[in-house]
Amino acid sequence: MDFLNAFPQKEKLLEEEREHYFIEIWYFVNEYENKGYKLKAWRPKQELQNEFVKEIWLNESRQLGKLKSVTNANSYLELIKDSFVEGNTYCLIYPSKDEMWDLCDFIEDQKEISRSSSRGGRLSIKTKRQHWLLELRSFDVRSRVFLWKNILRIIKGIEILHQQNIIHRNINVNSILFDNSENKGEDERFYLGGFEKSLDFNKLKSIPILNNEQGIVCTTHEDWKCLGSLILNLMDIDDIESSENKLSKLEIDTINKLRDGVSQGFTENIENIRVIEGSIERIIDNLANFESKVLPKFYVTAGKADSFYFKRLKKGISLFLNETSNDENATKLLTNEDVYNFLKEDLNIEKIQIFHDRDHEYLVQGINCLYAFSDYKDSRFSSWSVIFLKDIIFPVPNWLNYKEKKEFHGKLTFVKTPNVDHVKYQLSEENSWELKVAQLKKERRFSDNEISCLQGLLLSLAVEATLIETNKFIVSASRINNIDEFKEYNLDIEGFYYSLEFKQEDNSENKKASKALSLKDPFIRFKRYFQQDEMDETWIIEPNKSIKDIEREEIKTIQFIDKTGGQYIFLSKDKLELELNDFENSLFRIYPSELDGDQAQIKRKLKSFNSFMNYGSLIESLSDPTESNFISARDFEVDHILKNFDDSKKEVFESLIKTQPNYFIEGPPGVGKTYLITNYVKHLFEEEPIAKILLSAQAHSTVKLLSDSIIENLQKSDFFSDLIIIRDFKGGDKINDDNSNVIKETTLPFIEKFQESEMYKINCKDKDIRNKLNNFIMRPDRDFFKHILRSANLVFTTTNSRLMSDIVQENINFDVSILEEAAKATGLELISPMMASNKRVMIGDYKQLPAFAEPTIEKIINNPTVLDLSLVLEVLEASGLRNNVSDEMGLKRHMDHENKLIVLRNMRRYFSLFQSLSKDAEAIRNKGQESFGNILNIQHRMHPDIANIVSTTVYDNTLNSHPEKVQHFNNFKPFYFKDSLLEGLNSDKSILWVDIPDKQSQLGIERFENSYVNEKEIEVVRELLSKITTDDSNVYSIRVLSPYSKQVSRINKQINIKDIDSCFSIGTDGNLASTVDSFQGNEADVIIISMVRHNSFTPISSALGFLSDMRRMNVLLSRAKYKLIIVGCFGLFKRWQEISSQDALNSRNGMTFENKEFLDRLVDYCILDYETMRDSSIEVDKKNFKNVNFVSSTKFLKV
Repeated sequence: MDFLNAFPQKEKLLEEEREHYFIEIWYFVNEYENKGYKLKAWRPKQELQNEFVKEIWLNESRQLGKLKSVTNANSYLELIKDSFVEGNTYCLIYPSKDEMWDLCDFIEDQKEISRSSSRGGRLSIKTKRQHWLLELRSFDVRSRVFLWKNILRIIKGIEILHQQNIIHRNINVNSILFDNSENKGEDERFYLGGFEKSLDFNKLKSIPILNNEQGIVCTTHEDWKCLGSLILNLMDIDDIESSENKLSKLEIDTINKLRDGVSQGFTENIENIRVIEGSIERIIDNLANFESKVLPKFYVTAGKADSFYFKRLKKGISLFLNETSNDENATKLLTNEDVYNFLKEDLNIEKIQIFHDRDHEYLVQGINCLYAFSDYKDSRFSSWSVIFLKDIIFPVPNWLNYKEKKEFHGKLTFVKTPNVDHVKYQLSEENSWELKVAQLKKERRFSDNEISCLQGLLLSLAVEATLIETNKFIVSASRINNIDEFKEYNLDIEGFYYSLEFKQEDNSENKKASKALSLKDPFIRFKRYFQQDEMDETWIIEPNKSIKDIEREEIKTIQFIDKTGGQYIFLSKDKLELELNDFENSLFRIYPSELDGDQAQIKRKLKSFNSFMNYGSLIESLSDPTESNFISARDFEVDHILKNFDDSKKEVFESLIKTQPNYFIEGPPGVGKTYLITNYVKHLFEEEPIAKILLSAQAHSTVKLLSDSIIENLQKSDFFSDLIIIRDFKGGDKINDDNSNVIKETTLPFIEKFQESEMYKINCKDKDIRNKLNNFIMRPDRDFFKHILRSANLVFTTTNSRLMSDIVQENINFDVSILEEAAKATGLELISPMMASNKRVMIGDYKQLPAFAEPTIEKIINNPTVLDLSLVLEVLEASGLRNNVSDEMGLKRHMDHENKLIVLRNMRRYFSLFQSLSKDAEAIRNKGQESFGNILNIQHRMHPDIANIVSTTVYDNTLNSHPEKVQHFNNFKPFYFKDSLLEGLNSDKSILWVDIPDKQSQLGIERFENSYVNEKEIEVVRELLSKITTDDSNVYSIRVLSPYSKQVSRINKQINIKDIDSCFSIGTDGNLASTVDSFQGNEADVIIISMVRHNSFTPISSALGFLSDMRRMNVLLSRAKYKLIIVGCFGLFKRWQEISSQDALNSRNGMTFENKEFLDRLVDYCILDYETMRDSSIEVDKKNFKNVNFVSSTKFLKV
């Protein structure tokens, strides 16, 4: 094979002829990676058998590719690395090593060793006694312990398969792998492989490989029967009943249960397997107790009495005895001999537990105390012959349960002075500290990089949870009995009225949390809630006590009515003094009802985090993406797709389909992200018509856009009618946990199909059956829905939906998970869809709007001394974080400044996960290497003038326009202004900036901006909307955008849509104006931007506000297709660019580097055209603009 020619170190392990094909298995070493691999290759005997062999290859490839995303699957199963085709040979590649054997081959090898003292070839174990696999045949107790422990591993592997609705169908000595590595314990040797005959019942179509098999059994029963037969085979037992004197009754009963089959439905299967596992664990304990009289000894010492470490141990023991003894004189005369005797007694144990801890490295647990230890250095002994105690810890801390642990049977023996006699009879596998420590290192749950990842995600979640708590306020409440006193507030709605007052002194906890997050005082923020034009008028009131102590009926909804002085008037449908205990004398907690959804998200994210901690391969791929990145050698037939792409999409697509496990696509505005995704999904179904694909995004509107585009594209395909599609999205973007409509819509077609079946027609005459089915139809059944979900081919949902949470918690896996708007999601919001598959595609643009909490994260990072780690972690624990998880992650309540900075850097990296990994991918590309991400850089949506300002100011001139689109836009200029009082609107430029005169540069001009509303700009917007028109018969879209919701609200109220030419539509929501945040991902033919800001405030954050944010400005500038009209004060930008450039001490004037760079580029891009506008020596109609057509509003506004 040409593929293997690239690897000098290789060995053929198998060459075999079968009925329809030849099969070869090779072991080879990739010297560049310094890793070993196994290659399995199928070659059909004849051309006619090619499809059959391809189906076998595809079947195994699909099953194992899917299993890679399942928690801990790689601990028990042999999973693939890659698959490819070379000529008519179909190949799979598995991670492997020289010490990994097929069990049948290993047993034969050991038989040969037992017959001969030496053997060449692969590494073999050389011990004084036969290998335990051979001693099984003499029913050796020790060997049976090892066997049953390894059978437990195979059971775990089978469970993983069955939970994914996969049946193995081929469990025997040829499908079990034996890991003969030196650092492996004898209880962790077996892995389950050999998936040629496996079946996936998630995919409800006929399996071609079954067509040639007669009398086939396709149930999970068969796997358990095969496992029972495997155990008998390994023990060389033909008749289980004849082994009564050799095996225990429990062993015989357990084998018989396996051979009878234990699967009778999914839930019952789990219960039965738990019984089997419990039986095996009892077998192991019984056998271990039987052999306990010959337990191996493990030696431990404390060194010389005058050494530093001995003195530390002595001091620790003294303190321990002081705290635990009733005798005041117990420790006054503590001698060295007393110390030795204490250690002998405390370490006299036979079930040894050693732990790994980052502070102490290694720990061993005694009866009363915990001890830190290391290798005992002595030239007479080999490394790790004896361990050396360095410190004592008591009481035994709670976090110990969450540390990496190795547990084994042995006699822990303390010796004052080690000598050669203590170790000369040491058996390499049975009492070697070196082996146990090596196994402990392997047991280490997380690497340092992985801990950094988990720290960052957990701390960012703690900040989010604390941010929610800072929006809960403590108030007193009193009933308004005399409504006549408040006549001016129109209290005429039926219900009960209450006056609420903010209690400064009782909001102390909120003050602490606000300070920790660098937020303003709670009272200031409380008042601001009620000063907004668009505020959530529905609030929640509940008793001021621990969340876990609040009863459901104590949580009430109230409606904000008005404010008078320091009193806030609310309406309740319930009489609160009857519903809430001791109403008049109590304090209450109130918060906007929108926080309910946020709190639900925190709980959901906590569940995701707890699940994520078990997804080792995913954690590794995020914490060390370069190491995990893999480029497949397989050639895909995609020319028919590539011919429809521009050069940028071709490059990204070819890289995307070959890269595992994660791929990050940066998608600037207008580059056709949805088009790329749609074609990628089509490619996946062309590869496998029964593929399972999960598509998600932050916003319901984006999910709908994806759904519409993909389904329209697939409808023409032959396989479309067979697809199971679930669409879980709503009209708005508010969080709503009620997905009963989705369940009903999904299950109803299956029920209707059942009603048409012969089975129903035969049984529907039975009244009970008919009633049960009617009830089933009327009440959406979640269990039935989950069965459909497991088999669904396409699932569309939001990243934070209840459905997404169910997918993760139910361990439902997909072939590919695709997430749009990834840059708007926090790291933890990305985790859920990533856990659902082993191939993950993240698409977004970190130069557009970020996740909601990012400003708070940045404030904390810029002011690290303020953050109270203890406080934010306590908030998260109150929200449901499992005890001691923060300790396990190394997040200590009191951390020195240096370590705190490290943790905060981790938080920044993993909160903005998409941005961090996209930049990592970019750095690799810049070195000329294949990477796990790329950028789309050819746009098709915008006029090249509009694309150019975006490319110049945001994307370092890397965003290009497609040549065909350039020609189209340059030849098509549909809009003009008719009879406008604003002079100079009708140039040929697609960017128009109507300049509001600068307060600072023009005398007599007052500040036009007031509380984020600019009435002068609204006048200009009204004029523009009323005068813009077109001469053709098409209908075009037009929208007004602003960074400020108050300006948006005012525009929607004051501007009459009827004044706009009928050639324009304003969208389905009926609103002309939108905030920039709500409009990301949308577009319009004409966009008018109202900038609002017009002031002489300082610093720049107060003066420009959102306008100094590169990402918001990017979204504002990139929504228009044909015409972009900016209404705002350019002089304000120009002035602040000059101020920040002149400030030598702080060149950014409090701005981030990227925001300062954007400001500089924007001003530089526009400045010549701005000066042209100001040049009074040139007539308005004769002014020649380079990039932006500037128009003065001074005359129009009469200022």
